[in-house]
Amino acid sequence: MEKLHIFYRVTLVGAIDYDPLSNEYSFEYDIEWIKNGFELSPALKFKGFKKDAIKLFIENLLPEGESLDDLSRYFQISKSNKFALLKKIGLDTTGALMFLPDDTYNISTSFREVSADELKKRIESKDKEPISIWDKKLRLSVAGVQEKLPISLIDSKMGFGEGDLCSTHILKFNRRGENIILNEYISLRLCKEIGINVANVEYKAVGKENVLYVQRFDRKILDSDHIQRTHVIDAVQALGLPVSYKYERVFGSNEEVKDFREGVSWRKLFNLSIEAKIPIIYKEQLIIWSIINLCLGNSDAHGKNISFFVDRDGLEIAPFYDIVNITMYQEKYEQDMAMAINDKFTYNIKAYDFLEFLKQNNISKIQYFEYFGEIIIKISKELEKFDFIETKLFKDEKEFCLNYKENIINRINFLVDAVNELRYPKKDKDETNKEFYDDYADDIRKTLNIKKKIDEDEISMEKIIDNYIQKVERKSIKKIAITGVNATNLSKKK
Repeated sequence: MEKLHIFYRVTLVGAIDYDPLSNEYSFEYDIEWIKNGFELSPALKFKGFKKDAIKLFIENLLPEGESLDDLSRYFQISKSNKFALLKKIGLDTTGALMFLPDDTYNISTSFREVSADELKKRIESKDKEPISIWDKKLRLSVAGVQEKLPISLIDSKMGFGEGDLCSTHILKFNRRGENIILNEYISLRLCKEIGINVANVEYKAVGKENVLYVQRFDRKILDSDHIQRTHVIDAVQALGLPVSYKYERVFGSNEEVKDFREGVSWRKLFNLSIEAKIPIIYKEQLIIWSIINLCLGNSDAHGKNISFFVDRDGLEIAPFYDIVNITMYQEKYEQDMAMAINDKFTYNIKAYDFLEFLKQNNISKIQYFEYFGEIIIKISKELEKFDFIETKLFKDEKEFCLNYKENIINRINFLVDAVNELRYPKKDKDETNKEFYDDYADDIRKTLNIKKKIDEDEISMEKIIDNYIQKVERKSIKKIAITGVNATNLSKKK
């Protein structure tokens, strides 16, 4: 039997036992932690939890894809041996938890400085040697698929910290021939400008390559010798699911398996509000996240791309991150959304889809309409100025920036029609005034603020419907005018 002790900062949380022969895990909270601490996840309750809950929690701390392959190859440990892999990288996982073999916290603090020139050379050679390996040690502790490097930026120094020091930033790199990090930078900066709570980012040239510096929201620099960690989990961990369930359609969109939708979904995320510190704020933030991902074309908004701060009072949605306009790469990446709006995984969303989505998640259509309208107005103003990125960057990447801008405007204008019809039913050309009124009497009366019974003769009905249409035109969300971009469908290009 093997054992790992979990520490929150310097306090013992509990212990994990692992039997490698049976591949079985067990976890028990420390008694003192139960008295003074908090549940690590809604899936790991003090009163008890499912047998495989701690195994799934561990699995979700590890990287995915090629990064997991690097981790496995470097330590010569099977990818299936999650316990052994966590044991190797357990000092600097996402959030505040550390995993140690001893039940006493005894880690010396150190800082290995990295010069700008050394980082430049390592980035230039990352295709030959994994960027995560330094000094024959693997500096890889962040979940996810994309190539990245956790690093500490303290005062004017950059390096790798241990003990009371840990990574403060995540460096992200482009895959060859792509501009994903520029895309993410523009998306997050746009969100920041319109008042959305997102991770802070910088886009810097390091030698011949551009690097995205993402400031970690689960870390706070206290002084040059101390960095405070904050406990954070992603939605997959919160729901107690395997990492492969981060998408709603667990096995993808193939016709034979597309109806297996047991992964993270909007309904599951909204149902987590019962675990929230302040449910109404949690719900509001989730609505905003859904709208932002729709508007910015982030079809890869899955369960590991939204996280929560956790303490004794419950969950609180962390700043948004990993927002990328995936629809800019229609020939390269899957375009279906990670989670459906009603049953729709494409952006061809109609008013009916929105209506069902709101019913499923107990959201007022008036509330959703108002949030959507406010966000569109703010996005429109920022895209008109387009000054939320540096002048030099815009000049160097002008074509991509303009393509990005038109892509967003085209999609928003399509969605605006559906959201307007969601809020204000639209009269069909072949529909009589009487038929339209009979179908939507409550909506029409509320819009016109009519409280008393109305005459239903033809003249009165026509006047009422005309007044309704005029008022709807004034109150509807306005489409964004396309200015400063070419009038071609550039969104279909890579």
